[in-house]
Amino acid sequence: MSQRHCINHKDTPAIGQCHQCHKPICEACRYDEAPEGLFCSSACYDHYLAYHSRRQPVVRGSRLKSMAIGCAIVLAAAIGLAGVAQFVLGIRVLQWVRRLIP
Repeated sequence: MSQRHCINHKDTPAIGQCHQCHKPICEACRYDEAPEGLFCSSACYDHYLAYHSRRQPVVRGSRLKSMAIGCAIVLAAAIGLAGVAQFVLGIRVLQWVRRLIP
């Protein structure tokens, strides 16, 4: 496997790649004012900062709440389907279910 070389200096081995544009860079091409990682220029560093300032944190809801909402949707669909079956086909599904519930 060949070693990657700097995008600007073809004879110099790269120390890494730019965190934003992923171009291989050497120590001489490294933008020094970026504590977040390797960047090839101030433009790439500014793009990185702009993106991360707009990014919203992921907020996860309660798993129990999601399950309750899902069960309510399935129950509503089942009741609706039973009502349609009773209306269209004449099947007495709802009366049958009422007899099952004491």
